[in-house]
Amino acid sequence: MKPTLIISSLLAFLLPTASADCFTSGESWADRGNAAFHAQRACSGYDGKQGVFQGTFPPFQTRRVCVQYSARQRFDFTVRNQDPRRDLDIPDEDCTFLLTREINACEKGGRGRSSDWEVT
Repeated sequence: MKPTLIISSLLAFLLPTASADCFTSGESWADRGNAAFHAQRACSGYDGKQGVFQGTFPPFQTRRVCVQYSARQRFDFTVRNQDPRRDLDIPDEDCTFLLTREINACEKGGRGRSSDWEVT
């Protein structure tokens, strides 16, 4: 077994499960930087206001936020607690990372999953 394969196998075992699926229809991002800015505000809050994705999510709860970017495009973000038994609070940094990963990885946005969360 090659060393890189051993390291990859070890990392896959140690890291929480994560996956991403890019959307194949719809508009391409008009401004990824602006989309990431609004995703971060939804995750961390702004101007003393709580972000829509802050706080505890009951099992299977989905929260959504839409930001009208231009006359032709809006940014739609969702975060869902995938745990069937526990209320969870996604850390602001994890929320921002997961949403930004979909913005940067997928031309038309996408759906990402980690062990407890699904984001679009």
